[in-house]
Amino acid sequence: MELLEIKKLINDALDDCQSIISANRNAVLSESDFERLLSTCIAKSINADIRNPHDFSVHTQVSHYFDEEGKTDVDRRVDILLLKESELAPYINHKRFKYSGESIAFELKYLHETDSVSKVYCDFCKWDDLKSESSLYVIVLIDTRNGEDYSKKEEKIRLMYENHIGDNDNSGQNQLFYRVLKKEI
Repeated sequence: MELLEIKKLINDALDDCQSIISANRNAVLSESDFERLLSTCIAKSINADIRNPHDFSVHTQVSHYFDEEGKTDVDRRVDILLLKESELAPYINHKRFKYSGESIAFELKYLHETDSVSKVYCDFCKWDDLKSESSLYVIVLIDTRNGEDYSKKEEKIRLMYENHIGDNDNSGQNQLFYRVLKKEI
């Protein structure tokens, strides 16, 4: 199964995550809770699919570097990394695990009611470094008391995404995606 073939599985996991948050608003109280819940939903979705011979694994807080020897100054820690298990072997001997193979990275942002959506921009910018080897999902969870506030923030994030894509080709193997989830408070 190719990495981009699992996009539907990722979206299913995001739907599951949204359902859990909607059913129990205390399921996520912090960005760490959000990371834990989403990584669990992704792992469950990936491992339940019969096309996955357990060749993909989900990891949190992994440094991602960009050459085979790891001799580059570019080092980005991503919140969640979905990677090919078969490509992992050369990297696990490091005390501080780093990975430079094909992957899908996830950056999460939990926006509380008074937070500005501008906090999301830096996560979109990580794709500039990652896109040579990885797709990037930017997942935003927004606290909201009313649908109007949520809709405004969601629209600003959509425009931010479109502006970041600009003239870049976003149709290749490694793409930038985003999704906004809602938490009623």
